[in-house]
Amino acid sequence: MIAYFDCFSGASGDMILAALIDAGADLEKIRSGLASLPVQGYELSVSQVKRSSLRASRVEVCVTSGDQPHRNLSDILTLIDNSKLTGTAKSRSALIFRRLAQAEANVHGTEVEKIHFHEVGAVDSIVDIVGACIALDLLAIEKFYCSELATGSGVVHCAHGDLPVPAPATAQLLVGIPTKLGYAGHELTTPTGAAILTSLCEGFGSYPQMRSEKIGYGAGRHDLPGHPNVLRVMIGELYGGTGNESDQIWLVETNLDDAPGELIGPLYDALLSRGALDVYVTPIQMKKNRPGILISVLVGPDKLAEIEDALFEAIPTFGLRRHLCQRSKLTRQTVKVQTPYGPIRIKVGSRGTKELTATPEFEDCKAAAVSHGVSIREVHNQALTDYRKTRKQ
Repeated sequence: MIAYFDCFSGASGDMILAALIDAGADLEKIRSGLASLPVQGYELSVSQVKRSSLRASRVEVCVTSGDQPHRNLSDILTLIDNSKLTGTAKSRSALIFRRLAQAEANVHGTEVEKIHFHEVGAVDSIVDIVGACIALDLLAIEKFYCSELATGSGVVHCAHGDLPVPAPATAQLLVGIPTKLGYAGHELTTPTGAAILTSLCEGFGSYPQMRSEKIGYGAGRHDLPGHPNVLRVMIGELYGGTGNESDQIWLVETNLDDAPGELIGPLYDALLSRGALDVYVTPIQMKKNRPGILISVLVGPDKLAEIEDALFEAIPTFGLRRHLCQRSKLTRQTVKVQTPYGPIRIKVGSRGTKELTATPEFEDCKAAAVSHGVSIREVHNQALTDYRKTRKQ
């Protein structure tokens, strides 16, 4: 199963948890899982509300004890590790808290374990994050996708004083993620909501090719005039079943007509070493009839900012264009086949249960060819022949 979070009004931890409960996650099982954490002095309630014209579930965490300890990241990870949650719920919860803690540490200029976590250690954040991970487990969701995130604008009041929206930790978490303003004058995406989605989601952008089976609506705290302040989650399957893979990547481009060729060669290695998926250069004709080049880079959302920094540092460009692309992929696996020239890895691509392509690893073929004094093509053909023999056995 996959989940697509439609964040036209942003996302917070309570909205995510509420939407998953609204989509069918069992509330009592969520409460039971949360009870295995040594966290007390709160009540979790769910109610039905309207936001503008839409019905939605509203989750509220009411703190009943004012004597709550200030927990840091290590404290929270210990709570999670000692709980009775499933392994998946534990690992997801821990990942989200680590990212949230690191974002808070970055914006405050200190180390993770030295920061005073008003937001991270609060009871409602623990309930929202861990509760959401329990709900995802109950709904058997394995892959996550998300729309662009509405951030809102204005000022948010917190323990550190008045901060701009998006809050600094939220902005840090959303680096490389597509965002929009949304409803002005309110905080729409919180640090907790940003941490959950950016930790779990594989792609951000348009609605993926999926068949929805369940839909849930989680209400935000405020009822905004003329604006349905809700988060929508759609749960189902990708077209063609679980054998097909899809995600989103960024295409970053720039035109150059004033860069010497010596700068372009090293650029490939620099970009690939910093996380680019692919780099290619196309000859173009630019203004004033000048010959130029188009540099194109494919990169995942998590490495977008780093790749843009690398481009600005390496070449004399004044601007970059970026486009979010939906990518369909074959399911990939690597197998090793024995040949007269030694073991050669084979990259195998499948769609669903059908194998569509098999390609010998070039570097393996090259090393074997040098070692045995034969051509790369001969090793390549032999590896493919031997692999096909194993498939018939």
